[in-house]
Amino acid sequence: MISVVTPTYQNRVELAGAIASLNAQIYKDWQHVVVADGQDPVLRHEMRTRGYRAAGKKVFIELGRNWHGFLGGDHGGQPPGSPGARGGRGSRAVAAALIGTHLAAGEYIAYLDADCLFREDHLEVCAKTLEATGADFVFTKMLRHLDGRPWDVIGTGQVGHGQIDGNMVVHKAGLLAVANWRWGGDADWDVIGRWHAAGATAEFIPETTIHWHHQSGDI
Repeated sequence: MISVVTPTYQNRVELAGAIASLNAQIYKDWQHVVVADGQDPVLRHEMRTRGYRAAGKKVFIELGRNWHGFLGGDHGGQPPGSPGARGGRGSRAVAAALIGTHLAAGEYIAYLDADCLFREDHLEVCAKTLEATGADFVFTKMLRHLDGRPWDVIGTGQVGHGQIDGNMVVHKAGLLAVANWRWGGDADWDVIGRWHAAGATAEFIPETTIHWHHQSGDI
């Protein structure tokens, strides 16, 4: 099974789209773990109506506080030992993603941010490549959209900063014993880079299977 982890914070419309793209997957052996960064009663009600519970195939939990805000938000200083690639800016989804990995029951783990959409065969092509190669993680290409228009494509096959995003990756759950998510800027590359530095094997799938949507004011 592939556990798909989705951090979220006050973006219910975008989250609904991400969930729809997961429900449309050809590959059906998945678990979805949605973690809200702070209490959100409206989202809680919506998720209950979608069949999400505290455990099972569809999981929804809320953190007791908004950890991104508690740690200083986008302008807060980085704790000692954090990557700090964005200077004072921390990555909002880190606390929620970290908790999500602890709730994941699958042999493999994928990530689907609320502002991203999976192509309908994303999990299928990743699962087939993982099984065929035995790689520790696989990654695809991502088409990024800005202000409703295609912007660029990332993913060249290189496991390098700026070339890979957490949403493009499906990995063995055991890799989290090597390195898990931690607070700091560019947290996706931080955890993937530590896997790579530890000798984890990777396989590139040269297909665009992820769509990322943002407004220019958000980045």
